[in-house]
Formats: sequence, structure tokens, C-alpha cells
Amino acid sequence: MKKMMLRLWTFSVLSIGVVAGGFIRVDTVQATEGPVVSESGHRPAAHDNLGGRPIRKPSLLFKSGFENGVVLQEPFTQGGGDWEQHIVGSDVPGYAWPMRVWGYPGHLQVLVDGSLDVGKYLENRIETTVGHDGQLTRALHMVQHQKAEEWTQDPYIIVNEDQNGNNGDLAENSDLYISYWMKYPVDLAARIGSDGWFAFMEWKTCCNEDRIALYVYRDFEGPLYWYVQNDNETDDTPSHVIYWDEESRTVPVPVGDWFHVEVFLHRSAGQDGRLVWAIDGQTVADHRGPNMHTHLFNRFMPFR
Repeated sequence: MKKMMLRLWTFSVLSIGVVAGGFIRVDTVQATEGPVVSESGHRPAAHDNLGGRPIRKPSLLFKSGFENGVVLQEPFTQGGGDWEQHIVGSDVPGYAWPMRVWGYPGHLQVLVDGSLDVGKYLENRIETTVGHDGQLTRALHMVQHQKAEEWTQDPYIIVNEDQNGNNGDLAENSDLYISYWMKYPVDLAARIGSDGWFAFMEWKTCCNEDRIALYVYRDFEGPLYWYVQNDNETDDTPSHVIYWDEESRTVPVPVGDWFHVEVFLHRSAGQDGRLVWAIDGQTVADHRGPNMHTHLFNRFMPFR
């Protein structure tokens, strides 16, 4: 199960909280311009020094918690290799689904062939569950019953897509800070399998050129660990380039319990580029340097 508390800001704060085993709950989705501010009102230590750049005041762009007023519509397909499912409505005055990031709206991209019965493979539903604070709350429950293909997955995707299905660049004009609560199932290692992985957040450009992805990894029969990679998305080919990567085998991957995820991204072709990732306040990765190698991103998947 995955549970998410999602907050999204542009220079942004995305607070996402997740329960795994197929359970994602977005408890608060917020988007804001300006400096990163935690729920307790202070900037996380990892963000105290952003290369001497001026920091703007936050401006809330979006907020939601899947409470009353938020509805998950039925999935639909126009043929081809996927289905769409939309979250609509509002539970916070002034903000409504779908959430918009960098100028474009998002939806659940249910990657099951349009000729198949989608519910036999992937299923999303909003349910009442116990949140990270022990209180009842509504949550988005995301379940994978089985795989139709290797690429069977269910991300919430922010995308600039025209009527012909072509993707343009997002209006990538701000930093992002993402924060959410997540809870994985106790059998996560068995679900991932030997030498397996699970990606839960991702940014991509067009044309297999530039991707940043955050994962839970597992080596052969080994323990779970965290991994982030910036590559050109052409895995297992001679042209595959890993621009940089980092891992943490010391920060635990909790299973069966809630944990807090924080990610900050300042994208740049220069040395001021930065990605910071923390779990329960412990730094998993703090990479500085170029993290923009080609185009602007055209897809952002804050949770999956």
C-alpha cells in the first residue's frame, strides 16, 4: 500500500504522503513560489544555503487532501497502450483538481493496453484509512493486481500533451520542493524481488535524453536501499549515459510504517544545480552540480 500526503509548490513545496502495497494517499497537495517552508514553519536544513541565490517568498499554488469534494473518475481509454483516470473536485477553498505544475495539468496514467480489462491489472480508489498521525483520513489507494507488460504502472503524470498525443515542454520556470508521507507494505522486498527496483518519483525530457528518477532498489537477496539517478533514459544500450547517481544504504527504507519524504530540485546546467532528498529528516542524497543536460522536462511524475 502507498499513502501520500502531497503538497506542491513552484519553487515549490509538494507534500506527499504514501502508503505502499498499492496505497497512495495525497493528504495535502500544495504548490507555492518562494523559499521552502516545512509544515512546522521552518526551512529544512538542506535548503538553508541555495548557492547564495535570493530566495522568494512562498506563494501557495495548490492544496488538497482527498477529503470530501474530491472524486476519482472512472478510467477511460482511446485505444493504444494506456488508460487515463482523472481526479477532480476540491476539498480546500480556492484549489481544485487536477493539480497543475509548470503550467500543465496532471492525471493518472494507467499503463495497461487499451484492449485489456484494466481493473484486472491496476486499480485506484479513494478510501478512508488511518493516516500518519493516527487519525482517520481519506486516501488514494493504488493497487497493482498483476502485470500485463513489463511497463505496467500507474503514475500521476504532469504532461504537456496535444490532441495528437505529442508532448511539448513543461513551463519549467521554478524550483520544486516535494514533501510527502509514505507507507510501504511489510512485504515490499518480496514484491520488488531479487535485483529489482521501484520508482516513485520521476522527471523526463523528450527523446530519451535527460531523466531524474528516485527509486527503492534491492540487490540479489539483499536489503532495500535508496537510489537516485540522472541519466539519458536509454537503459541497457551502448548509448546509455549515467550523468550522476547516488545511493544510501544507511538511511532505512521503512516498511509497514509511515515515513516522511522530502525532495528539492533546482535544475541547472551549471554548478548551482542541486537535488536534495531526505527520509524522516535524514539526508539520502544531496547532489550539487549540473542536472540539466538537454531540454526542459516534458513530464513530471510526483507519485506512482
